[in-house]
Amino acid sequence: MKIRTDFVTNSSSSSFVVKINIIDKNNKKYTYIDDPYEYSPDDGGESSFIYSLRDLKTNTKNHDDTQYVISANIHDSVICKTINELHVGTILKLRKSNNNNIDVIYKEIVIGHLKGQKYHDLYSKYKKGNCKCFVSFVERVDEKYSNEIAPELYIDFLTDQELKPKSFESSLDNKTIFGATNVVELCKLLVDNVENDSKIHFGMEDYDEPEDEEYEEEYEEYHEFQKQLAQSKKEFIEEVSKNIKKLSDIKKIEFNRNYDAWGEFADLVADNDFELANYAQRVVESTGIEKEEAKKEMIEYIKNANISKYCYGFGRGFKTVKYLWKDSNNVETLANRLCSGYGPDMVSGTEHSEYDVETGEIKEEAKFTLK
Repeated sequence: MKIRTDFVTNSSSSSFVVKINIIDKNNKKYTYIDDPYEYSPDDGGESSFIYSLRDLKTNTKNHDDTQYVISANIHDSVICKTINELHVGTILKLRKSNNNNIDVIYKEIVIGHLKGQKYHDLYSKYKKGNCKCFVSFVERVDEKYSNEIAPELYIDFLTDQELKPKSFESSLDNKTIFGATNVVELCKLLVDNVENDSKIHFGMEDYDEPEDEEYEEEYEEYHEFQKQLAQSKKEFIEEVSKNIKKLSDIKKIEFNRNYDAWGEFADLVADNDFELANYAQRVVESTGIEKEEAKKEMIEYIKNANISKYCYGFGRGFKTVKYLWKDSNNVETLANRLCSGYGPDMVSGTEHSEYDVETGEIKEEAKFTLK
């Protein structure tokens, strides 16, 4: 069957709205929104995150120069399994090996080695009880990718200066998040990690001052919007810092990017999914028991498919993209629509990632709404 990749409408637009959620340990949620429809109410625009949560966690030096990364050997299933099960804050043991490296040990399993003089110095403090070695982050690997990717373990140290007079647990609780040492710093880092295309919308991408009178109105509108944006960021920071006093009171951080589009700029994920098209064609062309069987198979595919390979504008960078389908009772209607040669009036979806502060785990998943 032939899959259409355009719409019946002549208009066209694509928009991404960004939402940041900070959730405290009482499950109260604080939200910051960057919405392009505020400066472009007709067509929207594109807001995005400069760095993903994974980038913020792994690419910034959040602890100090004592942080160390252990990359597991993908062929060593015992070490891979052990690292995958570790959590942030887990205490690790150290031992000097025969080849003069420092072994990192968990439950008598050597999961990695430290090399270099600074780690020998830390080991000397460890032997005297003036240093603790702990897990600061785990780059876990989903079981279905376990034959292709090895997990990584980030470890860090608390030295004697940090251990006194506070307890180890208290020091660990007050470790940084993404390099931020307090709630205000964290909020500022998160809102400054959002960018949008307002400069392009107002025609300001090539200069900061109007070149002639023709652009003065756009210049004024752009800077008025920037003031509103700055105020919105300020209010978010004030609200969160007023209610959450310590980083250790934060349970979770979420990044959401909500997508809607129509016309030639829309990413027609479902209409370009040739596996889904084959299921739809079977439903449309079959009858009786065969049709009922085809409908069940189509529903099962929709529930379990990872459609990341069909994404273009939506879901870029996400390993897992699922369908979100609220109308599973009307599978035949969907099959007829997919076989009709016409796309939906609008497409939409959500790119979601979350960072669990307590466990250090990051989850990422995008869901494309099926219509």
